[in-house]
Amino acid sequence: MGLRNFCSVILLGLALWAIPSFADDATTPADKGPVLQMAVINGDTKNSLTYAFTMAMLKSMPKTSYTTNTIWTEGETQFDGVLLTELLATIGTSPTAVTAWAINDYMAEFSPGEPSWDAALIAYSMNGQNMHVREKGPLWIVFPYDESPEFRTDYVYSQSVWQLSRLDVE
Repeated sequence: MGLRNFCSVILLGLALWAIPSFADDATTPADKGPVLQMAVINGDTKNSLTYAFTMAMLKSMPKTSYTTNTIWTEGETQFDGVLLTELLATIGTSPTAVTAWAINDYMAEFSPGEPSWDAALIAYSMNGQNMHVREKGPLWIVFPYDESPEFRTDYVYSQSVWQLSRLDVE
């Protein structure tokens, strides 16, 4: 087998290997079961309670929408989702801190009293469409960036966790 044929076989193998990930991304987040885990940590992780939210559960909660510009999208974008504070209220907790985790282990912390606390929206759709992993989904924490300069800071941008998968609540 010549080098050219060998390279063709390798490229074909890589292409076939990539197909499942593309097909997987084509399914909607609602088809995959829970999309968000929430661990309520009381003292240490041994005493934590874990909640699992499906897309249907999130969409059944009171919806909030922001139409705003972001540094990651072009033009005004509409985001629909549930406010972080609303989600926390459903489990009846008053946390001192929340850590948001992305699927790649990126994390950001939130504390009551910060401007971002009451405005953090766990968005499940962008421009009326479910967001897939390649589109920063299925969940993305966004803010009304156009509403105030306090939402256009490096700190708030760092809290805009996309591909959100878990919340640790303390």
